[in-house]
Amino acid sequence: SMTDFQERLEKQVDGLRRVRDEIEVQLHLAGREASDLWGRLEKDWQSLEGRVKVVVDESEGVAEDVGNTLTQAADQLREGYQRIKKLL
Repeated sequence: SMTDFQERLEKQVDGLRRVRDEIEVQLHLAGREASDLWGRLEKDWQSLEGRVKVVVDESEGVAEDVGNTLTQAADQLREGYQRIKKLL
């Protein structure tokens, strides 16, 4: 079964996915700055999503350093998405 950490990580990424989807719908309204930021964040999102999928599927749980790295990446993405939302 998934560890608490894996469940929290999955919830965190699901939350990010919802915010990302909201932004994507409004992106045609975005100016240059928001569009550029979106482009950079998309690379980070693809990377995070792929890594989280591996970690969540991992049966033995997650090494603490890996968990911390993913949590930090998710936090940075959230901050980036918040910046974009202010620009929209």
